[in-house]
Amino acid sequence: MDVGSLADLLVLYLQILLLALLIERVIEVLMSAWKYAEWAYAIHRFWNRHARRIQQRFETQTWGSAITRALRLTSITRQARSYTRADDGLHRGNLVIIDGTLVRRVAVTVGARTVAILLGILLCWAGGINFVELIRTVATDESTAIATLLQAIPPWLQVTVSGVLIGMGAEPVHRIIRNLERRREQRVKRERLAQVRLDTAASD
Repeated sequence: MDVGSLADLLVLYLQILLLALLIERVIEVLMSAWKYAEWAYAIHRFWNRHARRIQQRFETQTWGSAITRALRLTSITRQARSYTRADDGLHRGNLVIIDGTLVRRVAVTVGARTVAILLGILLCWAGGINFVELIRTVATDESTAIATLLQAIPPWLQVTVSGVLIGMGAEPVHRIIRNLERRREQRVKRERLAQVRLDTAASD
């Protein structure tokens, strides 16, 4: 890899990290605005109503202690565990208490992650950033099968996947870039070692 391509690679790394950080800051601002809207318009009532609906749905499907015990392994109980503060989703006496605060937390987390991914896709399309192509370039020297598989992905889907990766946040993106850079350095070391061996063999 020459100096020019290395500089281009570093610029691309920087762009990807900056986009991920930008999305995180935007999400923080949106979350602050959303918290203010919840306070100003008493949206906690909506979460409480939604929690009651989940609780009613659970209770209608768990009439009787035997069925309640059997349903502890079903999807409805696993869903209830996400919205309760009890370890198994059931309080003493097999009473289900759905917490509106936890319902809000799950919904807001999913909403924020969705917005972040959509922003990542939009920015990647606008900037023409293809993170998957960068991964494919590094993977070419590691595994031909993986590189061929990534190359088979349509370009529009590669850009979309790049947006999803960037929307996941700066920390996951940084881990991916760090892993790519480590692989690139290992490849450069192998190339230098191979060149030294060739020079040694030629001198002999």
